[in-house]
Amino acid sequence: MSDLKIFPMSFTDLEEVMEIENLSFPQPWHKSQFKKELINPISFPFVGKVLHNGKLKLISYIVFWLVSDEAHILNIAVHPEYLRRGIATELMFFSMAHIQEMGAIDIFLEVRSSNVAANRLYKSLGFKDIGLRKGYYENGEDAIVMHYELMSYRPNVS
Repeated sequence: MSDLKIFPMSFTDLEEVMEIENLSFPQPWHKSQFKKELINPISFPFVGKVLHNGKLKLISYIVFWLVSDEAHILNIAVHPEYLRRGIATELMFFSMAHIQEMGAIDIFLEVRSSNVAANRLYKSLGFKDIGLRKGYYENGEDAIVMHYELMSYRPNVS
């Protein structure tokens, strides 16, 4: 989706972020969690917006941490009306490039074992399964731990 614009998340974005969060996850984050990420010095929350009826509409977001030379993707979501348009891929490419520019060499994330679409996305980007966290989620579902070595990442700039 070539018209996606990515900005740092702000407190004024939280209502729209929460709408997407609540539509996207069985155990959504609370607003207070996003507020903490906005002031956490190791956290990098971003939003994706598109022009809709002459105004920018928030349709996606990503939150990642950078600690030393490692990044950890904590949360990523796309509004259900905008799924399957490459938005999550664009957010990931943006984040991977940003993380690499900040000097990290590894990216980690956890993904629900049942989230087939997210698993497919991460694997298409080169993430590898490296472990399983049994009962990681509140409902007891397992999380697949994935890793990406940034040294092999080359952003597609065209």
